[in-house]
Amino acid sequence: MKKVLFIVFLLLIVPVVSAQSVDEEIENIVYYAEQYEMGDINYLQLMAQATLIRGDINELLGDFKFEEHGPSGVTAEAAEEYFGEPEWYTKRAWDVSEDRDVILDEKVPTFRNTIFDGQRVQLTFNAWPNG
Repeated sequence: MKKVLFIVFLLLIVPVVSAQSVDEEIENIVYYAEQYEMGDINYLQLMAQATLIRGDINELLGDFKFEEHGPSGVTAEAAEEYFGEPEWYTKRAWDVSEDRDVILDEKVPTFRNTIFDGQRVQLTFNAWPNG
């Protein structure tokens, strides 16, 4: 089973040419989250912007493409290069082709990074194994 990670916002699916470009995209989504917090945009507008930015981030993270059973994700190495050390390791992964949770032979990294923590919305990147 190919081990890959899927990047996701906690609230929105958001899914590395250079970390600076990813940082710029994160700054963009944080800007829109701040606009939402201030009431300048509504939730639908935030979701629309997040979807556009998600596509840009997915391209920057490298190995992300849609396959027959959904998104393929990015490698653990690419996630670690951007996120740093994993938050924890797990032996569980989502098998996209069988649409179920599976137990792996070895532990693989998972990542979590809160990028915005407001009063009305919290945005986090999560990366966990799937394949």
